[in-house]
Amino acid sequence: MHDACRINHLSQKFKMLEHLHPFHNMPDAGYTESVYQLLAEYRQDDTPQKTDLMVGVFKTDEETVYTPSSVIEARKRLFENPEWHHGYRSSQIGTAGYLQASIDLFFGKDSELVRNGRIAATQALGASGACHMAAIMLKDHYHPNTSAARPMVYIPRESWSNHANVFEHVGLQVDYLPYFDAAICDLNFSLFHSAVDKLPEHSVIVLQTSGQNPTGCDPTREEWLQLAMTCVARGHLVLFDAAYYGMATGCVRQDTEGIRICAEAGVPVMVAATYSKSFGLYSERVGFLSITAPDREIGRRVEMQLRLITRYEAGGFPAFGSSVVELVLSDPHLLLQWENDTRWMASELQNRRKRLRARLEELRIPGDWSYITQQRGMFCLTNLSQQQMNLLRTSHHIYVQDNGRLSISGLNSSNIERVAQSIKAVVQATKSE
Repeated sequence: MHDACRINHLSQKFKMLEHLHPFHNMPDAGYTESVYQLLAEYRQDDTPQKTDLMVGVFKTDEETVYTPSSVIEARKRLFENPEWHHGYRSSQIGTAGYLQASIDLFFGKDSELVRNGRIAATQALGASGACHMAAIMLKDHYHPNTSAARPMVYIPRESWSNHANVFEHVGLQVDYLPYFDAAICDLNFSLFHSAVDKLPEHSVIVLQTSGQNPTGCDPTREEWLQLAMTCVARGHLVLFDAAYYGMATGCVRQDTEGIRICAEAGVPVMVAATYSKSFGLYSERVGFLSITAPDREIGRRVEMQLRLITRYEAGGFPAFGSSVVELVLSDPHLLLQWENDTRWMASELQNRRKRLRARLEELRIPGDWSYITQQRGMFCLTNLSQQQMNLLRTSHHIYVQDNGRLSISGLNSSNIERVAQSIKAVVQATKSE
């Protein structure tokens, strides 16, 4: 009874001092990507014809999330395997098979780095998790940054918005590089390359391998070679974000060639990859981080630091999605099937681009719409103004990102006509302004 009275007394006293709770001044909101705010608006919109052209999820023409046939087959095999279990795996950074298959995918089995054990790797929680672990490694261990109060990371001005969030969250500074030329809706490689060449020595540069989000504009092979030579000369480190490989050109190897060109040239390379897009494993959060090292011993030390980060932050990683990926990449039949799956996705995205461009041109909407088919991959960065974007959403219930990014994967036979007509309407409504 005495204890109960004492607890009640303390409870009453606490209620009087509620404003002193350690979380009493918690912010009401913080910065989140605008796409999530727009998604909330989309869900609340009860218009039957509303159209979602925001999120990077590949959907079929029937508007269902696409799962590659190779993934379906691998998943079936796992379910039918009586030895597959939900117990802890032998390594908290991912199974040896998963890590080796991922290294081979991005660097190539014949790579000198692979043969000499100069690549350290870990599983990660999607691309965001991989970038986060990379950011910690850069902050704590990248030699040119160890004496800096807040190390700097350079990102293309038009890039995945979460890049800046992740790096700033761990205390890195972010600055931006010119990349996209809005006048021609294409990569201005000359300007971009010049900016890279003028950066301080040993800078960290974040690049995407293919189907660049949000522009759909990637360097050519010759341009990757130029970038690699410049990075070697200036001592830069390149952090590659690999998300849409196979979905830009239809060739996985071609879509990841920037990694191998830089690594083989001697550029220090980090690869933060996700299997969400090309494998359709969005909610499984299957990611991968790899870091090249000057020799096997340094590679071993890098791996140990990755193990420590994993232990501190996650303990380990989910095994189901990574088991699917490992099975697909290690089985010759499933690997070929997956390459065909990504080739089909790339072809389907290009066909949707062609249909949208053709309809816009048939409607004689002012402007040059050729950039729609010149850009590649899941996204198209349009030249529509902020006002036109707002009108698409408020007057026509077509939801696109504020920066002008349109998700090609959200187009289908049922909505392309309405999207084209709506673009015509907003262009006409604002042509005198």
